[in-house]
Amino acid sequence: MRMRMVLLVWIGISSGNFTLVEAKDSRSLDIGSRLELFVDDYLVDSMAGVRLKLHVPRSAGNVLSFDQPWEGNTTFYVNVFSDEDRLRMYYRGSNNSSYVDQSLLHPGEEIGKDHPNTIAYA
Repeated sequence: MRMRMVLLVWIGISSGNFTLVEAKDSRSLDIGSRLELFVDDYLVDSMAGVRLKLHVPRSAGNVLSFDQPWEGNTTFYVNVFSDEDRLRMYYRGSNNSSYVDQSLLHPGEEIGKDHPNTIAYA
């Protein structure tokens, strides 16, 4: 199924004014029903009177601290996704004592036992 892309452009956020711009080119890309994030002008036909703006991120605090024994000192590959009305997060944890610079440990701080990769869910 070939669909024509319609781009909704917000002209003024505070006033709530907007205008709809429909692609006039018959070579429209078929993006199906998937959502598209506009980070460049690849999917945009024209941008007369508008521009892309990257806003400065604001910290909202820590969401999760990797401080559990199964996480270890090499927690990586965090994946968060929406599953209907729930957010799910899977991540990998392992502990490798050779990654620890012992001169940086606080007095009394111990290195956890080495353990292989663990897949964790939050």
